Amino acid sequence: MCDPCLDRFPWVREPCCHRCGRPRALATPVCDRCPPWPARLYAVRAAASYGPITRRLTQPLLAPGGLATLPCVAALAISAARRLPQRVVDASSPAVVPVVVPVPLHPRTRRRRGIDGARELAAMVARAMDWPLRADVLRRVRAPATADEVATVRGHWRRTAGSFRAVPMHGVRSVVLVDVVWRTGATLDAAARALGRRGVIDVAAVAAISSA
Repeated sequence: MCDPCLDRFPWVREPCCHRCGRPRALATPVCDRCPPWPARLYAVRAAASYGPITRRLTQPLLAPGGLATLPCVAALAISAARRLPQRVVDASSPAVVPVVVPVPLHPRTRRRRGIDGARELAAMVARAMDWPLRADVLRRVRAPATADEVATVRGHWRRTAGSFRAVPMHGVRSVVLVDVVWRTGATLDAAARALGRRGVIDVAAVAAISSA
């Protein structure tokens, strides 16, 4: 990345809301912009905000076969993972070490793109953090709505609810979801609820970019 871009790069900086990770004047446990997530989804972090520069980084991952910017986007996701609460980052007991789970694409979307950016990111986050990876846990059973289909945030939440199914995760207490971008929080909500139905107690999430 060139120096002018670095100077303008929209890093998400402290202090922030402890739950949704959005910048705040003062750090707070929750904020008035936190989405209505279930209690088990207790911490979400992104490294940067969505804008012209970060859009250029993430767009290739949304195009067929586009992995050119993956190392840069992965560095952002790893940075976000390191900003999770210390009880996650420093976990050492096998009982509490989190399992990394990518937020999957719908099969139709994956066939069209030929890649799954979140799956690629999750593997790199797991390797960097020395956390186990489970890429087979979540399955997306409902295709995401297009912008034309859902014009409001509330409509997007309604359309996204129930989009995931999870396999049983015997003995797994903690999960870190990984996605490329989080926007309204509806996708993370649906994924966390699917994991909760399979007995997962604690869910955190990291994304390279937040446009929320």
